[in-house]
Amino acid sequence: MSDDKAKRPPQTHEIEIDAPPEAVWKAISSGEELTRWYAEEARVEPRAGGENWVSWGEGQEVGNQNLKWEPGRRLTVGKPGHETATDWNAIVVDFEIETRGGRTVLKLVQSGLPAGPDWDSMDEGTDVGWEMFLFALKFYLERHAGKPRRTILRYWASSRPAGETFAALCELVGIAADDRRAGARYTATTAGGEKIGGEILAVEPGHLLVASVEQLGDALVSLTVHATAKGAYVNFIVGTFGLPEAQYAAAKARWSHLLEQAG
Repeated sequence: MSDDKAKRPPQTHEIEIDAPPEAVWKAISSGEELTRWYAEEARVEPRAGGENWVSWGEGQEVGNQNLKWEPGRRLTVGKPGHETATDWNAIVVDFEIETRGGRTVLKLVQSGLPAGPDWDSMDEGTDVGWEMFLFALKFYLERHAGKPRRTILRYWASSRPAGETFAALCELVGIAADDRRAGARYTATTAGGEKIGGEILAVEPGHLLVASVEQLGDALVSLTVHATAKGAYVNFIVGTFGLPEAQYAAAKARWSHLLEQAG
């Protein structure tokens, strides 16, 4: 079987970031920096062929190599032999940095994902997932550069369709339908009774919501929902920066309890 016939078309994502190219490069190529927008733990050996390992906990770990390492310009991550692989090992992620009009543009291309219906959910999940993570990268570099991140997160499967799951989560957080548009200011009361407010940074109806929360020290709430054969899968992350220990612990208790109500 031809390799090309076994793979689906690449995903392409692009985001403009008000930060110098060297800051964007560091954010995608340093283990410490990756934990501030992408993963819970990360290790990157700074060379071509070096280890590139990330983890979100709960057994969600990905170990790869730096297939290309061009500081300040390009980083390609995947596994040697990806060209002939027909499973997870076929996936390659390429980051390319350029400057446009005094701002930095990061282009991300994911390729190699196998074709066929068994991989449709993965395709949808990584597509919306990369959108979420790139907004998290922009938020970190533009508003909290250099600050460690501490998260409150949960990943789970929902038995309801993706659209219903997304709507229920927005109601849980308290963000009204009229406020679910990029650039909107919002005020809300969560299902737990907490008053929150901030800015809606990104929305894809039924799939993605990214918003700041001023009451948590300008934290970032990100959620994605994608369809599965049995319903939907949810990623929900609250990223905090610089919160005092007691405030973070209290927020983690409140939001963890809130997310337990989601099923």
